[in-house]
Amino acid sequence: MGTDTMLITLMQILSWAVLTLADYIEETTSNDFLYITEFALPALMAVMYMIFQTKIHGTSQSRVKNALSVLGLWTIENILLGILIMSFANNNRWLVHQKTGGFENFLNGIEYGIFPFLNIMEPLIIFLLWGIAGLIYKKINSVNQQ
Repeated sequence: MGTDTMLITLMQILSWAVLTLADYIEETTSNDFLYITEFALPALMAVMYMIFQTKIHGTSQSRVKNALSVLGLWTIENILLGILIMSFANNNRWLVHQKTGGFENFLNGIEYGIFPFLNIMEPLIIFLLWGIAGLIYKKINSVNQQ
């Protein structure tokens, strides 16, 4: 579990760093890179982990137990980092200064509150769909072999 914990923590730090970079680009140049990053990054992290997990565990039963423990740790780290970073961002103590004042800046910094939920739900949904697809594939193969 030590390798998985380090990998998950590294992926968390990487995903939050990319979000912060995207927010900086959005705050300084006003483009929509942040929105693409906020939705695509969690899905990319989940797919990267599934590829890594398949190469290590193959189709063994320990893969399911490992996936559940990884999702649990991913969720805990997301909640902790999300609360910490969101509080820094909302109090303008984060790396990217959030513009304040005026109606156009009313929801500025909300991406730091939304990202933890997306970063938890998207991998969870992808893991569930991956598992369902695997079960369907096994069922079809067992029917065809009979």
